[in-house]
Amino acid sequence: MGDRAGRPANRWPLALRVWGNPVARGADRAEALLIIGLTLIWLLSVPVIATVASAEWTSVDARVAADQSADVAVVAVLQADAPPLTAGDAHAPSLTSPTAPAIWLGRDGQSAHGMVTVPAGARAGQRVTIWLDPAGAVVDRPMTTQVAAGLVVLAALGGWVGLGVVFAGVWWTARVVLNRHRAQLWEQGWTNLEAGLSPQ
Repeated sequence: MGDRAGRPANRWPLALRVWGNPVARGADRAEALLIIGLTLIWLLSVPVIATVASAEWTSVDARVAADQSADVAVVAVLQADAPPLTAGDAHAPSLTSPTAPAIWLGRDGQSAHGMVTVPAGARAGQRVTIWLDPAGAVVDRPMTTQVAAGLVVLAALGGWVGLGVVFAGVWWTARVVLNRHRAQLWEQGWTNLEAGLSPQ
């Protein structure tokens, strides 16, 4: 019965065992309080981060909507072939997309021309979709609402994980300091014990 009665206590997390352990020291209880406190703060930060992300999404969504309404898509016709991929590019593609000369109708209805980003291997005469800003300049495709929402979610998750990493660093630093304090107490205890056992 004694063993069975003792086993459930061992199932408690280490940070909570110190409260029923008669040999636990103040440093052990301090570490337990730190672990419990940091864990609670980290968990309670979830609704705070969610609220901040929700507020940020309002402005992000407004900017995305503004970009989508300001930029227009037009069809451009390539006037030359895009640079072909080399054998080396196939294994380590460049971070820069190829470009080729093209012509298109501008926002004012007049013919315009310039260099546009095209798929690798595109041929002359091929039609590609490009985006023009209010001034008629070629710009990148506007960000979609789905991509913007995904970035906001990733930023929120990254912030929460980053906070957890900071808290883990705080705990580790405190543990190093407390371990040194425990070692000093341990050495002092042995010194006192040896002094008590030495003949008078």
